[in-house]
Amino acid sequence: MNKEFEDRLIYIGISLSIEGNISKKIWVDIEQTLIEACYEVESDSRLLGLLFSWIGVHGKYLNADKLIKLYRLTSKFRGESPWFYALCAFGVEKGILKLKKGIKKQKGQVFFRNEKSKTLFEMKGVIPYLEKIGIMIPEGSIRIRDKDVLPAEILLKKNKQFKNRLLFGANWRADIITAIEWGMENPNRISKELGCSYEPANRIFREYMLVKGC
Repeated sequence: MNKEFEDRLIYIGISLSIEGNISKKIWVDIEQTLIEACYEVESDSRLLGLLFSWIGVHGKYLNADKLIKLYRLTSKFRGESPWFYALCAFGVEKGILKLKKGIKKQKGQVFFRNEKSKTLFEMKGVIPYLEKIGIMIPEGSIRIRDKDVLPAEILLKKNKQFKNRLLFGANWRADIITAIEWGMENPNRISKELGCSYEPANRIFREYMLVKGC
């Protein structure tokens, strides 16, 4: 995991043992960062617990439809990530029912950190909601802690996208307004950067400019 990606994780509220520094020139999107972190789990297993922790603390501010849409676009050229499906399953377990559309049962069994020891599973058991989709993780193998995630009252001061979600809800309007405030100057660029269709980007852009001109 490189320094830039670590900075992005810190920017969306995941606490690592380093200080983060995001350039104002870099657009950091909550959902896209979570998706990319799912792919990084293969090389850094601690990320799965951090992702689960983020969902546990801030899942209600997640744009679930956007997350699933962006993942499907990403998986077309990066392949599928079982850890994305694990994340969605955990979200449903936490009551974020919109993430159910993002769950997919694996064709075979997928083991976390290549832990295939029969004795280990007999001793600890398997996380049941993940076993249902073919992902085999022993109970207690994932560290899920609220303190690994910045609380809302701190994160909203650091992350404008998160702040706007508190103001407008976890929807495209919040993100489009964030993009405008960040400095994106036309609906076409906003549509491409966010992954939304042109119509809402254009409409909300014009509404924002109308209000700004009052």
